Amino acid sequence: MKSFISILLICFFFSCKNNNTSPHHDSNLLNVSYTNYKNLDFLKDYEKVSDTAYIKSGSYNSHRITQLKKNETILILFAKIKVDENTEEENITVIDTLVIRDIKKNQKVTIGYCETESYLMEEIITIVEKTKRDTIQNVVKTWVANHETNRIEPMDNSKILFCYKAR
Repeated sequence: MKSFISILLICFFFSCKNNNTSPHHDSNLLNVSYTNYKNLDFLKDYEKVSDTAYIKSGSYNSHRITQLKKNETILILFAKIKVDENTEEENITVIDTLVIRDIKKNQKVTIGYCETESYLMEEIITIVEKTKRDTIQNVVKTWVANHETNRIEPMDNSKILFCYKAR
């Protein structure tokens, strides 16, 4: 009887898992390089929602996070940037992806609007509840684009100090 209850609890736990996100969209997209995402067949039907680049090493932007949308699917690309010093053209290589599906109408995905003690604001990806205030009070889910592991990793919402309202 104890093992039946244990199995039942395990099944309940996994049935409650949030299926709105998956860590990787398509392994074929990882390590793909581009100068314009629209040139990739897989992404040509996506619309860019937002995009942020930041410096973690060197004197040029070293990383980029791009939010794309197709229908109700949001695709986040975490990429490394290499700049051709002669032409200053950026060559972008995808190192990780995050898919967010079916967020509620009162929610929004933001990149670079939340502050923590440990990471740059540009590294923080959140699902927040929309608000009319200048700061966000309700953070639904948080990830960090970790340049050391080259992964988009879940982050505890309590690590967020505050979030600005995305304009």
